[in-house]
Amino acid sequence: MKKIIIIPLILILTVLTLGGEIRDYSEPDGKYLISALGFDKADGEILLTANTVVVEQENRKSEIKQKNFTASGKTIGEAYNFLLDKFANTVSFGHCGVFVLGKSLDEQRTEEIFEYLYTVYDISFDAYLVFTDNANSLLSLSPVSSPVLGYDLMGLLKQRKEEWKLKYTSRIYEVEERRLLTCPVFTLPYITGENDNLKISGLIIFNKNRPVKILDKNDGVLYAIVKNSFSGGNISIIGNAKPYSAFIKNSFSALEFDFNEGLVIKLSVKINLSDKHKDDFCKVLEEELALFIKENLKDGEDVFALQNKIIRNKKVYSNIKENYTEQLKNAKIEINIMY
Repeated sequence: MKKIIIIPLILILTVLTLGGEIRDYSEPDGKYLISALGFDKADGEILLTANTVVVEQENRKSEIKQKNFTASGKTIGEAYNFLLDKFANTVSFGHCGVFVLGKSLDEQRTEEIFEYLYTVYDISFDAYLVFTDNANSLLSLSPVSSPVLGYDLMGLLKQRKEEWKLKYTSRIYEVEERRLLTCPVFTLPYITGENDNLKISGLIIFNKNRPVKILDKNDGVLYAIVKNSFSGGNISIIGNAKPYSAFIKNSFSALEFDFNEGLVIKLSVKINLSDKHKDDFCKVLEEELALFIKENLKDGEDVFALQNKIIRNKKVYSNIKENYTEQLKNAKIEINIMY
């Protein structure tokens, strides 16, 4: 007969290091360790999913696995208290490295989550926030490279950050900094999972706690260039029905604004290219950036948080603040790439 035991980290490390046996505990002798916490909206309530480290014991042999605990409530506070009732001892969020927001959450629920995160004393503000279609389903996948899925998620984020050279600004403190600005736009990695394989499928742009745009990897790179958060790496674009690719060693971008019978957005990009076809590539990149900005402003949604910069230019802002949305839709885009 199998028994599921949830144990503190110090005991896990002892087992892994010494290869010793676990005695027959009736309940954990320390804190429950949460590796990831998911948020969904279900039947009008908030649903929490806690991804937890467990040890499965059979015939004096033990194996580290994960176990999910779920609870729902009318408010996040109620759901959180119901979740704690599922545990027989103290719960620790000190090792919780990822908080997962499900697509079902509305603007009000998302605001409620952010406010509540600041009331849980042992939550690390250095933890990541990510977005997915359904947090409960994602956290129910089987881990591949570590004992629990939460740790797989952390590893995936760190690995892709290094490979793609995108400066993810999705830690709790980074997101909160942006939520407090005049134009509260922030981005989160969009995580999907198929056949137990986790994947970063792009970026989700939030404006005022609402997910407003989904960007794939290539568009995510263009977005990062506009936002000056692309440190370098491979980039592939298509111009005149012909694919172009290059390796950008590093990149620096700057936005300026003018008013000439309407808003003018000027983006200057300085890149260091290791490619012999620099002229062709940069010409196509200029065209793609202009189209990308225009396409993503056509609905009047300030997905680039331009207002936070334009507001500093009093001359320009005074001419557009009364019809800001229309000015965004019809803005003239000027791109200048230097290499």
